[in-house]
Formats: sequence, C-alpha cells, structure tokens
Amino acid sequence: GEETAKNLEKLQDKLPAFDTFQAKKIIKKEIGEIQYNNILELSEPIAAASIAQVHIAKIKDENENKVVAIKILRPGVEKAIFSDLKFFKWCANFLSSIDKEFAFLRLSKAVDIFEELTKNEMDLRLEAAAANELNENFKNDERFIVPKVYWELTTKRMLVTSWIDGIKINDLDSLRSEKYNIETITKNSAEAFFLQVFRDGFFHADMHQGNIFINSNGQIVPVDY
Repeated sequence: GEETAKNLEKLQDKLPAFDTFQAKKIIKKEIGEIQYNNILELSEPIAAASIAQVHIAKIKDENENKVVAIKILRPGVEKAIFSDLKFFKWCANFLSSIDKEFAFLRLSKAVDIFEELTKNEMDLRLEAAAANELNENFKNDERFIVPKVYWELTTKRMLVTSWIDGIKINDLDSLRSEKYNIETITKNSAEAFFLQVFRDGFFHADMHQGNIFINSNGQIVPVDY
C-alpha cells in the first residue's frame, strides 16, 4: 500500500545521520592529512541511508575549486550487518531443518548470496569502478550523465564524485514547474535502462527515485552504483 511504501522510502535517504565532526575524522583517517587539507568546505549531511551518508564538499583540484559529493560508510556498519547476517544464517538453517518446504526454498543459499552482495556494497571502490564502467558505456549518449569519480580521494569506506545539481525524478511538481517534458524523461529513462540490460549486460540495479536526478539540461543523472 501507499502508506507502507512512503514509510519505506525513508530508508533511501532520510535516516538519522551521524555528526559531521565524526565524518571529518573518518575522512582524515581514510585519505591522510595532505589530501584532507585539499577539502576546503564540508557541509552537514544532505542524505543518510542505511549504510552510508552523503555530504557536499568543496575541494582544491588542479588549482581549481570543485564541488563534489562525499559518500561515507556509517561507523561500525560492517560489524552490525555481519552480526545480522549471522542471525539470518542461523534462522535459515533452523527452519530448513524442521520443515522440508523450507529446505526446498534453499534459504541458506539465499543468505549466502545476500552476504556476498552486501560485502560488495560496503566496498566503495567497487561502486566507483561501477560508476566508471557505466560512464564508459554511455559516454556518447547525451541523455545520460554519470558523475566523475575522484579516485585519489576514494577508498574502501569513502567515495568522492562530482556534485550534480538536479531534481529527483519523482518530484513531478518541480519538474513541471521548471517546464521539463515528463514524457521525454520517461522515454529516455526507459531507453537508458533497456540499453544497459540488452546492449551492455551491465545495469544500475537500484534505480529507485532516490537515486535518479534530472539536471538543468534535462539529462538523467544516476547516483549510488
């Protein structure tokens, strides 16, 4: 139902954030003092999901000031998630042992797959690599823009990309008030996804509305790879 769906949307980017002072400590630890000094400004968290949160920052890059997005894993998130996974495995094994119907569902295998996916999601270098590949696949398509990855500032627990101003794809009132063509956006979004699946065999697997923005040129900008 709509009410439940609205509540679940909070998990996308509206969870309580950890404080910016702690974020600064994590950033300094991840990239070292010299690189940290190239960060000129750091905002309060602008989005906080279950695994990570995002800040806007201004950095010095090749003698220019650039605006970037910094995504940081939550402190202690790995320990919390793997504690949960351990419990899931116990539940799967227990249920499979007491009922043949549960054994038929292969719950233990499902938990193993979920564990592998979660491990990948908590290594932000893999996310950066996915962004690069998606960018390469669409480099000649002006309808679809992937933010630049700053590899020198990216680590296992921290991802830095160029900042993109845009309107969330489900904010129809704002899109209409700014005179965007909803039909064109819908068509381009569908085509972009089908190209990923059928042309490239490499697709953004979390294309919910919190991860898709429309920039001032009407281009589709995905985030969170």
